[in-house]
Amino acid sequence: MATSLETLTLLAPEFDSLDSSVREGFLTLAADQLQSGAWGSLYQQAVVRLAAHMLTLRQRAQDGSGGAGPVVSVEAGRQKVAFGAVVGVLSAEAKLATTSHGIEFLNLRARVGTSACPGVV
Repeated sequence: MATSLETLTLLAPEFDSLDSSVREGFLTLAADQLQSGAWGSLYQQAVVRLAAHMLTLRQRAQDGSGGAGPVVSVEAGRQKVAFGAVVGVLSAEAKLATTSHGIEFLNLRARVGTSACPGVV
């Protein structure tokens, strides 16, 4: 089985240029927010997705590209990204919905049930 750092490289290669101590730190922060027993076999992937979500928010804050609202559209050709409002979601879910990794985290959470991570932001 791959380590969390290896899985982060697989699922979020955009952070490979960061020092491994930074990536490991965010993996630890994410793991501290999740209960492994509630996630079962999806635990490592959930930790990685949550860490990648937090790293994305950090990167946006550092380079001033925070956007307004969650990502609602992304295009690869000529890099178009659209932001908008998501109706009918809780604030923690809305914050997770601002990144593609957060959305994948929400998809994982739906597979295991919402009690897997109450209050995760």
